[in-house]
Order: sequence, then C-alpha cells, then structure tokens
Amino acid sequence: MTAALSWPLHRAIFARLSSFPALTSALGGPGRIFDAPPHADRPGAPRPPYLVMGDETTEVWDAQGHSGALHRLSFEIWSRGRGFSEAKSILSALCDALDDPPLILARGRLIHLRFESSETQREEQGETRRIRAVFSARVEDDES
Repeated sequence: MTAALSWPLHRAIFARLSSFPALTSALGGPGRIFDAPPHADRPGAPRPPYLVMGDETTEVWDAQGHSGALHRLSFEIWSRGRGFSEAKSILSALCDALDDPPLILARGRLIHLRFESSETQREEQGETRRIRAVFSARVEDDES
C-alpha cells in the first residue's frame, strides 16, 4: 500500500513549511503556502510571492522485505520581484526547510528528502517569476 504514504507525507511537509521561520519570512509572512494555486481573479486573492505545493509522482520502492515509496514532489515559487532575487531567496529557504527534515508522519517513516532540480521561468510578459523545484522523498511503510 505505498500510495497510502502520499497523504501523510504531504501533510507533514505542509506543516514543516508553514512553521519554518526562514521560509515564511522569505515569503513575506505566514499564510503564503498553498496546497492549490490561489485564484488571481478573486477579490482579496494573494499576490506573489507565494509557494504552491505542486504535482507528485509516486513509485513503488521495496528493499529487503520493507515496503515503501519514492515520491517526487514539485513546488512552485511565484514572485513579482525584479529579476530572480526574491524567487531564489525563497528557493534557498525551501531547500533549507526540506534538507532531510525530522518529519513525523501519521503513517510511514521518512528515509530521506532531498532536492533534485529546479527550473526558472519568466511569466506574464516578464512581470512574474516562477521557479519549479523538485524534491525526492523515500518513505518506508510501517504497516507492511
């Protein structure tokens, strides 16, 4: 049941990011980390900078009688700052927050969580910056 580890991992990462002072500071304060992109056309919608937990792929990872999963997690950093300075500062704080953190999962055990890659992009005629960062996490199922 490796897919059963996805939601506990997601919740633990969201809690970690939301409580990591360097990241919330780089984002301009708390409440700027989202599970889904905010709708820009709604009244009171947040403007960048903010962080969105993005797509995930999950693969079976079994070793020596242990059942688990390899998760590739993407995060999108949105910024309106000139150049990439603000967005890359947020990326740095995100990497610090997710550098093998001591996560407690409701099910399973985190083996490791590491940065894999990032890609920068200019959006909306150069006014918005976006960085897509990918991390890999290995989780062992404690119910196998």
